[in-house]
Amino acid sequence: LLAVEPVASRVKVYPVPADAWLTVQIDPTLLTQAATLTLFDSKGRAVLTQTTRQQTTQLWLADQPAGLYVVQILVDGQQVSRRVTKH
Repeated sequence: LLAVEPVASRVKVYPVPADAWLTVQIDPTLLTQAATLTLFDSKGRAVLTQTTRQQTTQLWLADQPAGLYVVQILVDGQQVSRRVTKH
């Protein structure tokens, strides 16, 4: 039986802290369907949503105020969340 690497370890979000751009990198083996990337502000409101089939996607954060955010990635039927600070 082969061990399956958890989805969370196959999704990268950088740079943290972020300024204008936030990069989300998803292992291509997870992209059998489109992934949905959602950015939530500190009050839990979705402020940005993007669907992608690309291994690397950049989210434009320059229009968002400085603060704490959570980026949620729905991919391959699973959810990964990462905290992000925007300067």
